[in-house]
Amino acid sequence: MAGSDHENERKVDQAKRRSMKIAFKFIASSKFVDTAIMPFLVGVSSTIIAQKAIDYAGDRAKESRNEERDRNELVEIGRTILFEKSRRQFGVPTMNNPFGPPNEGISIPSSEAAASIVSRLHMKESELEIAPDLRTELVDGSAVLLGGPVGNGHSRHILGVRGASPLLSLIYPYEKSLLPIRFDTETPQYEGDLLNYAYGAGARPRWHLIVETKNGTYRQKAAVDGNQNQLNDYMVITSLPNIYSDNFGDRLVVVSGLHGIGTRAINILLGDLPILDRLFKKTHSIVGGWQALFEIKRIDLTTNQPIEISFNEDHVFEIDCDFGVLHEMLRNRPLGYHDQSIVVHKS
Repeated sequence: MAGSDHENERKVDQAKRRSMKIAFKFIASSKFVDTAIMPFLVGVSSTIIAQKAIDYAGDRAKESRNEERDRNELVEIGRTILFEKSRRQFGVPTMNNPFGPPNEGISIPSSEAAASIVSRLHMKESELEIAPDLRTELVDGSAVLLGGPVGNGHSRHILGVRGASPLLSLIYPYEKSLLPIRFDTETPQYEGDLLNYAYGAGARPRWHLIVETKNGTYRQKAAVDGNQNQLNDYMVITSLPNIYSDNFGDRLVVVSGLHGIGTRAINILLGDLPILDRLFKKTHSIVGGWQALFEIKRIDLTTNQPIEISFNEDHVFEIDCDFGVLHEMLRNRPLGYHDQSIVVHKS
């Protein structure tokens, strides 16, 4: 900060010298000014101009401090929402999406989402440990799963594909295992409800969201134009205690778009302090799990990039689950561990 103050002083000094020259030229060019008072007028004028320069420099310094404060707040809130205070952070991308290009490996949307998290949260690349296959590895920390249940098998284990969450089904019967926001990947395929896409397999089903609110249940899907080109998208963030980690304070977060644009929208969220702050205030007191729904209102069809998102606090839902029981069952097991022999339906 000392260097920045020194730079401001240098700029103000330069402004003073320029203002003296400007004032002298202006006053000297006036035929109505008595030469006897010219030095006085030059001094007054240059003082006023210099003060304007000082005020401007001060305003810019204040703006710079405010911008730095906002950036630091964005990073702090974003890290807390995704990772809490875990000592290790994992990223689990979508692998070989069936609707992506052949032999794609890590999907492009989840790869871009991971890069956005690293950039927005001012992380070193090594801080986000990319772990594409965790069937036999332990996740000793917080993990963010990138992509929805169609392409990411670990996300599917939490979100399901239409009905109950396979994870919650380990301890609850069907009705109690339904998440407040669910992905329906079956109905669009039966109905032939297709969406044009610029890469990969091209046309693909227009996936549905099922949203349970206090006013009833409704379905949501991407809007399209007359040529079935996508006009908007949705992103769902599902946050749970990491029941696979030894530390129950770690988080397991799924960032899932209805389509790839929705997954990419994590970049917009982590750069929008007002929305991120509202999300944090709505969720920070929830000890267990929660889900939040965001609409991607504008997209760039030429690049498949989100431009603008919206968020309604009424679309944050607490997940009714005793995660402590799941933690006792699954701690220190590989992510996605699913053994029906340990199923215990609670009454």
